[in-house]
Amino acid sequence: MNVIIPEVLIGDEITRMSPVREDSRLQFLWGVNDSIGVFPDDGFQIGFSMANGEGSTNASLEGRGLILKDPATFSAYYPFVDQFNLDKSNIPIRMNEQIQDGNGSSNHIGHMAAINAPVNGKGCVTFTFQHLAGVLHLQFILPNAANIRRVLLLTNGYFTTEAILNLKDSTIVAKNTTTVQTLNLKNIFVEKDQKLELYMNILPVDLSGKKIHAKIYDDNGICYTSTWDGKDYRAGTLYNVEQKAEVDAAMNSGLPIVFIDTPNNANIESKTEWMDEASISIIDTDGTEDYCSNKLQIRGRGNTTWQFPKKPYAIKLDSKAKILGMPQHKRWCLLANWMDRTLMRNDVSFQIARQTGLAWTPRGQFVEVIMNGSHIGNYYLCEQIKIDKNRVNITEMKATDIEGDAITGGYLIELDTNFDEVNKFHSAIAQMPYQFQEPDEDVLQPEQLSWFESYVNEMESKLYAKNWLDNREYADYMDLNSFVDWWLVHELADNSDPSHPKSSFMYKDRNGKLTAGPVWDFDWGTFKPDRGESYSIKDFIYYERLFEDPVFVSIVKERWAMHKSKFENIPEYIRTVAAKIKKSNETDKTIWPMDSTENGDEDMIFDKAVERMITAYKTKLQWLDAEIESM
Repeated sequence: MNVIIPEVLIGDEITRMSPVREDSRLQFLWGVNDSIGVFPDDGFQIGFSMANGEGSTNASLEGRGLILKDPATFSAYYPFVDQFNLDKSNIPIRMNEQIQDGNGSSNHIGHMAAINAPVNGKGCVTFTFQHLAGVLHLQFILPNAANIRRVLLLTNGYFTTEAILNLKDSTIVAKNTTTVQTLNLKNIFVEKDQKLELYMNILPVDLSGKKIHAKIYDDNGICYTSTWDGKDYRAGTLYNVEQKAEVDAAMNSGLPIVFIDTPNNANIESKTEWMDEASISIIDTDGTEDYCSNKLQIRGRGNTTWQFPKKPYAIKLDSKAKILGMPQHKRWCLLANWMDRTLMRNDVSFQIARQTGLAWTPRGQFVEVIMNGSHIGNYYLCEQIKIDKNRVNITEMKATDIEGDAITGGYLIELDTNFDEVNKFHSAIAQMPYQFQEPDEDVLQPEQLSWFESYVNEMESKLYAKNWLDNREYADYMDLNSFVDWWLVHELADNSDPSHPKSSFMYKDRNGKLTAGPVWDFDWGTFKPDRGESYSIKDFIYYERLFEDPVFVSIVKERWAMHKSKFENIPEYIRTVAAKIKKSNETDKTIWPMDSTENGDEDMIFDKAVERMITAYKTKLQWLDAEIESM
């Protein structure tokens, strides 16, 4: 049987043939490889492929398996989805799989549907199609000759990249909305100042008052950018965009790019209240989309660091997700590292920690951040310290865990003299400022707080007892290996924060001991050559007492011997990371001039600051080696 498709919408241009200068209504030019899906009133679809009419707005398509009896009606859609038992009320439309083959080619565009077409007297069905999407006709002039392989469109609104077509009533329901729409390219080479001509399907969306940013990637990884004002994009219309695209330093640092847009471009002014309904797009170094969502929550973070010009942020995803190769979770941090000329102190310290036996250390990636269309510099996108199987892997407590083994853990604690959490206490003997990070304040019960406080006080009573070394009962409460490794990391990095203490994390699993870690907060006052021959925290927290125990000292010697060769590889790691972020670092320093003097390298060029960091580390490594040897 034949299915006849006549000209549908009358317009001035044919979208698969010639470019136009003004927005216009779409016609559709059929291609030799086109197929449609046809549904009877009841039953499964049949695929119909091109019979004749290729190259025109009218075509005949052929297929087998349908019985044409009056008064039956049929529905059809394009492009055909080759899926057995496809439901006519649940036809997938995917805008995230667009591929253009050749400069100026439009063979990949077009989404149409027709419903309730009757059988005519000649035994044929004539479908009058309606367009389901609009088309963006993009023309860019690039400053360089290049092989172009991918284009990303980003907006502070959203695109629909996946939807469901209901062929019973021709309605579309968005299934996935994102801030990024991608067009992959094949066989496209443009000369310098030659026009790059692209076509993209776009489902109806009102982007009036929004911005659209194009990121055009060549096969050398260079990114060209262009920005224009959005419109109210409707089905059946061809929209023309002619722009120049330029090389953007922020897009070409060699780092992933994080785009964040807040509602109405609002400033983030609170570190306690979440801002809802922000959008985020993360683009990896090869131009692929790593993650995107328009349901991001974001707020400020940090104590001292929140007061600085370059703000750090906490972000919360609407569901757990992997980010840049890191295991899935909802909670992440964007560390600003404003005080750190190298930007690397946190990352390098985390790498030192990973050479030890500490159970978990935050992972992170350096990224460029574009906030509401403005480049705000280099940030360290890293995991937040949370109880989770992919992070601090201990039992997550419930409010009902108030007796027996259940009440013994897990607890995530921070020692911090800011003492600004809701649930907290000072230990009875050492007066340590224990603050509960988890269980959360809406979960933690008075019985749980009281039990853990009693545990800590009992531990301290054993540690500070008069004859404490006779039976070393304190070791039944403390995981000594972790306390050694945690101490080694802080000494090697010259981090004296635990001396006050601040940002000093510990945890206790169910039926487990109090365990030191994870490590956190190394951007300020660390890796200083003038402190290379002195201890940073040996006389603080519980370490002054612990080092009086010969058994503890023997564990220090043992674990130092175990880790030392790995510690010796850190300078090479520093140089590798420095080479990776150098371009980004220089741009960041231009955006955020420094007036802090805490680290002592603020006025140095990047290379000098890196070498100073390496010198400080090597000095401390050699000195600490000799000190531990002589203990």
